Amino acid sequence: MKPAPMKIWFLTTEFPPFYGGGIGTYMSHAVQMFAAAGHEVTVFVPGEENIEQRQSARIRLIRFRPGHDDLGKAAGSPEPDAHPAFPFNVMSYWPAMSYRFAIEVGKLIAREGPPDLIEVQDYSGIGYYLLQQKLLGQAGLSETLILVHLHTPGFEILALDRFPDYRLPEYWVGRMERFSILAADGRICPSRFLRGKVVETITGGRGELDVDVIPLPFKPLEVQATEPEGDTKTIVYVGRLEPRKGVLPLVACCDSLWREGEDFKLLMVGGDTDYYTRGVTVGEYLRRRYEARRGQGGYRLVCRRSGGNGWQQ
Repeated sequence: MKPAPMKIWFLTTEFPPFYGGGIGTYMSHAVQMFAAAGHEVTVFVPGEENIEQRQSARIRLIRFRPGHDDLGKAAGSPEPDAHPAFPFNVMSYWPAMSYRFAIEVGKLIAREGPPDLIEVQDYSGIGYYLLQQKLLGQAGLSETLILVHLHTPGFEILALDRFPDYRLPEYWVGRMERFSILAADGRICPSRFLRGKVVETITGGRGELDVDVIPLPFKPLEVQATEPEGDTKTIVYVGRLEPRKGVLPLVACCDSLWREGEDFKLLMVGGDTDYYTRGVTVGEYLRRRYEARRGQGGYRLVCRRSGGNGWQQ
């Protein structure tokens, strides 16, 4: 017997074509999968304007303007919540964004009733205020299941990127993520490794937490393979230049092979990120550390700074 169609709402900071990344890739495949199964899907994502549009018969996109761009505007009242940028005028970025998500969900519940399920990303704790409202018994939320998807919470990313996790506001964002994971009605995760890591961090290795492992949905594209040009051997890395991605040991390993006489090139393509403990970006560190190899043509670094407009060699 085929299950009845559900109303499923997704809360995310990434959704193509507006924002790209791992979460955005998951969202692209997940909404198509649920819509194809007959479910009604609504996606909430922050954007530059308030707009509601249908991407297909069963996929609706709600983009909302958070308000952080309005911080320079004049307030019409001395009350903080009357400012056009509220709540960004009284909170740091991610707590304010979480609050805005809760407002947008509340608006839609008031207009057309609650959904059967809300799935929210773990990253940056955007479900924090929504889950607080549910636990306080807010109308429309108390009967709605809220599921947190563990993509990789920020408190794990900061540790892997050697970032000081006690620094503010990152510390409090990590607490928001922890609360959201613990307060959710359910938790899903794409890998057993990530589940084990997050559970160990949250419980200090002393307890268990129910997390269902569900592999990521993916529809492969048909790509026509082509023969490589020339005789040069090339290793290509595509992804952010970030410590947690393993780029530092990758280049170090290649450097060892070059010293042993191996002849190949390493091509790295991706957005640059901060290398906090060095006070530079990862791309800048690699360029300086392996400048001699670059001069010998040993490898090429092609990277784009986060937020930058152009490519840098």
